Amino acid sequence: MWYKKLVIILFFYFLVLFQNSFLNHFSIEGVVPNFVLILLCLLVFFENPHKYFGIIPAVFAGFFLDIFSKSFFGVSVLTMVVIYFLIKELIHILRDTGQKHSFFYFIPIFILSLIFYDFFLILFSYLIDRSVLFSFSGYVLVVKGVYNLLFAIIGFFLFKKFRS
Repeated sequence: MWYKKLVIILFFYFLVLFQNSFLNHFSIEGVVPNFVLILLCLLVFFENPHKYFGIIPAVFAGFFLDIFSKSFFGVSVLTMVVIYFLIKELIHILRDTGQKHSFFYFIPIFILSLIFYDFFLILFSYLIDRSVLFSFSGYVLVVKGVYNLLFAIIGFFLFKKFRS
């Protein structure tokens, strides 16, 4: 099973490279899809609820994001690990209803993860450097949500198809 972890870690590395280099040419209003967060959400959502395999990819995903970001090192690692445990807890609560891998559970979990990820990064940036000003318009937030949600939905159905 160690090779599976290694493949996922390498895939996160290539996703970060792809996201930070190639996808900048396809941004909409400066928004690029966050494939790293999408993959992390998919891995955690489809993970066995009693196993914590995804913590290792979450740490490495944050590590690779930190390497290529302008922010202080460790912010993305902490954010990805917190998102991992947040999703695990939400899934634990939702799985008590009996439906396994429901599309209607994945959508709000992903949206909350995306909001939390952006909020956490903005909060850390502001706490570290108070001169940083953030001005997000509602339009940009909607574009970011829709753009990421589109790829998350595609990823959900592809992941579900290949997992079964």
